[in-house]
Amino acid sequence: MPKRLDNPLPHDKSMLSCYTKLPGKVAAIVAGSPLCRLLMWGLLPCGLLLCGPPALLAQTPLPMPAATDPAEPAKPAAPVATEIADEFTTPRKAYRAFLERMTGDEKKKAAELLNLSDLNAEAVKAKGPELAYKLYFVLSQLVTLPEGVKWPLTTDGAYAAIPNEPDADTPWIVGSLNRFVDYRATQIELTRDDQKRWRFSRDTVQRIEDLFAEVEIESERLAIAKAKSPAAPSQKGIPADPFRDAETPVAKTTKPFPIWFRELFPASLRTKALAWQLLPTYQWICLALIGVIGRVVERLSRSVLTRSSDGVLHRIDPDFDDTTRKVWRPVGRLVNAAVWYGGALAIGLPYEVVNILLVVLRVFTIFAAVWAAFAIIDLVAGYFSRRAKRRALKFDDLVLPLATSTAKVVAALAGVLVAIATLFDTLPSTLIGGLGIGGLAIALASQETLANFFGSITVLFDRPFEVGDWVLVEGIEGEVESVGFRSTRLRTGINSQVTLPNSKLAAASVDNWGRRKYRRYRSVLGVEYGTPPDRVEAFCEGIRELIRRQPHTRKDFYAAYFNDFGASSLDILVVVFFEVPDWPTELRERSRLLLDILRLAERLGVGFAFPTQTVHLFKGETPPHPVDLTHTERDGQRLAAEIAGELLNYQDRPGKVKFTGPTPIERKL
Repeated sequence: MPKRLDNPLPHDKSMLSCYTKLPGKVAAIVAGSPLCRLLMWGLLPCGLLLCGPPALLAQTPLPMPAATDPAEPAKPAAPVATEIADEFTTPRKAYRAFLERMTGDEKKKAAELLNLSDLNAEAVKAKGPELAYKLYFVLSQLVTLPEGVKWPLTTDGAYAAIPNEPDADTPWIVGSLNRFVDYRATQIELTRDDQKRWRFSRDTVQRIEDLFAEVEIESERLAIAKAKSPAAPSQKGIPADPFRDAETPVAKTTKPFPIWFRELFPASLRTKALAWQLLPTYQWICLALIGVIGRVVERLSRSVLTRSSDGVLHRIDPDFDDTTRKVWRPVGRLVNAAVWYGGALAIGLPYEVVNILLVVLRVFTIFAAVWAAFAIIDLVAGYFSRRAKRRALKFDDLVLPLATSTAKVVAALAGVLVAIATLFDTLPSTLIGGLGIGGLAIALASQETLANFFGSITVLFDRPFEVGDWVLVEGIEGEVESVGFRSTRLRTGINSQVTLPNSKLAAASVDNWGRRKYRRYRSVLGVEYGTPPDRVEAFCEGIRELIRRQPHTRKDFYAAYFNDFGASSLDILVVVFFEVPDWPTELRERSRLLLDILRLAERLGVGFAFPTQTVHLFKGETPPHPVDLTHTERDGQRLAAEIAGELLNYQDRPGKVKFTGPTPIERKL
């Protein structure tokens, strides 16, 4: 009979240092290998970055005591009863439930009897049934069956030796079942977890992988010996073969795919050839193949999707001259991640690696999905932008940038929430509980952001300007380039870009020069004082005719009149309105009008004055006067009447200025 270990429960919880046939120095080398340290310390910062903010949000406030009436004594709080399923109440029921579920090929339910608290929810779903099968196989192999002794793992086996007390304080060790149990069964135990449920302990779960690898090789050796010796089954001390003996319940249990796939490789590749290897040799080979297959599938999927989508978009949008290669790049990464995800589960990686790998793959999948969403949003925005240009609608130019930025913000927030849900299995309760103080802090911090967002909504529906309009806002003028989720960008006259928060823009007064139907031009033309009145009048009428004949001027309101006596000139006021779409066109038409005025002045012999000072020297003689004024008042009235003409009554006086079209002129032959 094999000798029992003196201390069957090791305190080291590391899988690498559990009871195996490796020497202690070898286990220490594996645990302290550079690759192991690189894996641990390389993933630690990523874990802190990913888990830090959600962990802060998950802090729930302490419950406040309820106010009670001082006249009434406080009643003791009723204890909260947590219902525990019957199979978890005692070691005997837990052990028997595990065996019966495995015998019935219910590996998922059997995995509930394992303390998998070190694994996340995804790893429990992926590795739970496999770990349950491996433990069942180890239990079946660690029992020696002398002739005439029943196999104790059957339904009618001896369960009387297993404790049936629910409140036992000490773990129950499978190695104490009976005297025919292998000494390695002392490493398998059932304990009560934090919820008072009897299950196989965390230490046992950590030892399953190494125990299975060791026992599997011994089982194959014994099977080979049994095949060579017909008398082997009747000899004492030869264990039953659960995989190849139809009388044992293990033979009726379906093998998980990772174990079936593992048996395809020879025994030499299923072991760790070197002490520092974290994984068996066949798994390293499979990981290399998975990397190659993932890369090939990624490129193939991207190529097929790009060609298909480009053809469809060219038929839908003839102006589409880009490619969707950028859109499908993150999708290709997703396909590659899916290959790694499926391959990691298929080759049966250790649960510690799967526990980390599944989280990393899911977070990467979320990141790639957000990346793909950004690319798709840009693609859709480009399509509607080209459509808006064909329809010449400025409202689309205003909505598209805001809708694009909003969609990207929503996609990013959705990715963050899904990532938090990936890292925390109890997202709703912890997140809602932590939103007490955390929600207030977030609301205060995002107050300005929300104000800018509602400001953008106000700008969108109120529409004080369009993209391309020239506006003046709080002393800043420029052309509107885009309206985003938070701010609006203006391009100034010196080609600099000014960013205005939408919250301030919604509350400010906006002078929209781009919505002017007419653009006014006002100027004062100074004519020399020596210009005869007839020429001044002809010059003013000529300017009015030029305005009437200008193709881009307003014909129903303009002015060109002798307006004032300046300090050094006769001032003629010119007011004209240009009906043009933009500023460059206004400059062109203004230049055309001013050049025509110069040509008119040259033809009429009208000279433009400029500030001068003339000094006249007299010889002391009185200059002759053209009119002899005997009676000053009477003479002034008489001369004014001659100049102004006959006095008109109320009905005959001139009315409002009538703006007529260009005067028809007969050309001289």
